[in-house]
Amino acid sequence: ITVRQKDFDVVNRSNADLEIELLTDDVQDGTKTLTITLVSASNDEGALAVGRGGTDYLKTATIVIEDVD
Repeated sequence: ITVRQKDFDVVNRSNADLEIELLTDDVQDGTKTLTITLVSASNDEGALAVGRGGTDYLKTATIVIEDVD
C-alpha cells in the first residue's frame, strides 16, 4: 500500500483505502480475520517512525471478514 499526502491536506497523511474483494466458493467456512501490520515507512527524506510516535500504537489494523457464502 502506498500512502500519499494530498497536496492540500498536511494533517491526514496516515489514511489509506484497502479494497478487499470477497470470492465465494459455496462453502460456509466461517468468519476470517485479516491483520495488517505496518513494518516500515519512508518519504523523500528517508525513514519514518512506524506507529504513533514510533511505538506499536496504531501500527496494526485488524479486519474481520464475515463469511459471504
